[in-house]
Amino acid sequence: MKELNIISIQVNGATTLGENIADNGGLHAALEAYRKVIAKNGPEPRLPGMESYTPEQLFFIASAT
Repeated sequence: MKELNIISIQVNGATTLGENIADNGGLHAALEAYRKVIAKNGPEPRLPGMESYTPEQLFFIASAT
């Protein structure tokens, strides 16, 4: 297994508050749109090898990358 070197950087939350709120709002809007698509079109096929995750969990995993 490859070893990773992790660099820790502290960020002042007060200076990034506006961006954090905007990111949260965008993620919320995207999740609501995703839920509407699923409600209209039915569930998505499961991804091979990822069956232990729900579709919504995969949504959040994808949004974090």
